[in-house]
Amino acid sequence: WAEQPLVHLALNRIGALAMPIHESWREAELPHLLKLGKAVAAIVPSSFRGVDYPKLYAELRGELPDLKATSFSAMAAPMRPPYRPS
Repeated sequence: WAEQPLVHLALNRIGALAMPIHESWREAELPHLLKLGKAVAAIVPSSFRGVDYPKLYAELRGELPDLKATSFSAMAAPMRPPYRPS
């Protein structure tokens, strides 16, 4: 998602730690990583590669007691067409 570099730089500017999360991590991996890092906020795209992040984080909210805020980017990343060799 296009805003990710700007979000990362803005977080660094205010002294917050940006913790990039791989796009393939879902319900099994996210709670463990976010609990271990004691994440208090998440800034994620509204949608990326077919994943509905507001729904995903809403479902995980009960498992993440330290997570106080979640912000979603309004822009959705365009889906790239699958690679087809010539």
